[in-house]
Amino acid sequence: MLGLRTGPGRVVMGPMRRPQDTTQFDAVDLAPDVAYLVRFLETAKQVPGFRQAKDEMLAAMRLRPGMCVLEGGCGLGADAVELAARVAPVGRVVAVDLSRAMIEEARRRAGEEVGITWQVADLLDLPFADGAFDACRVETVLQHVHDPARALAEVARVTRPGGRVVCLEFDLGTAMVDSPRRATTRTILTSLADAFAQGWVGRQLPRLLAEVGLVEISISPRVMLGGYPFWRLLLDRHLAWLQESGVLGRDEIEGWWAELAEAHASGVFTAGASAFLVAATRPASAARR
Repeated sequence: MLGLRTGPGRVVMGPMRRPQDTTQFDAVDLAPDVAYLVRFLETAKQVPGFRQAKDEMLAAMRLRPGMCVLEGGCGLGADAVELAARVAPVGRVVAVDLSRAMIEEARRRAGEEVGITWQVADLLDLPFADGAFDACRVETVLQHVHDPARALAEVARVTRPGGRVVCLEFDLGTAMVDSPRRATTRTILTSLADAFAQGWVGRQLPRLLAEVGLVEISISPRVMLGGYPFWRLLLDRHLAWLQESGVLGRDEIEGWWAELAEAHASGVFTAGASAFLVAATRPASAARR
């Protein structure tokens, strides 16, 4: 008989082993299918609203040529390239990721892009001196970190007094899908949020940034809607796990997808989640709580 075990921030239906899915960006280098995670990142970044959010993040960072910037959790590296262009010609971007595979892919995609240092590093223990950066950026990373408070304390530490910290995180506790099957939808979305290391981190950002001593905290919430193909990629493996764990039956899952596919074909598919863009400043005194 399957028992429900709760780990640090995760829900595991033992003794079933959870298949690799989009909740597991905290262990990319151990994944049997890194290409799947790369494909998901490429698809996710095309969700409407991301471009506007990125532009707002860049504005909130208050970048100038010559600055030194940290990109925390660089993924495929496109954002690091954009940051480098903003601080050129003599500025520098240090792009870090916990995954060596992601760093290698980002370096490959960037080619001969100058002004970027690619480095494997853990946000929980950054290998940089206090105040090393003029600005730090963290996008959709903390949902995969088991101790986001410690990660933000590290980010605050390496930001110079007067420097900026800007974060964008989804709050999967706000995820919604328009489906007539309310109970099924509730089970799927709640279990998805709980499967992430920090599925509810979006709403926590203002408090967490204040707790590490940052000031001038601004909050810009928004709802980002994704299309049917994105949600299919996001949820397919999670629903397979729910079926294998006995949480939902195959007929129930297939019926749920069929109704959503019909809504998509009719142009009325609606699904999304809230994201929080939060910016803050390290005080000139550099004192942290």
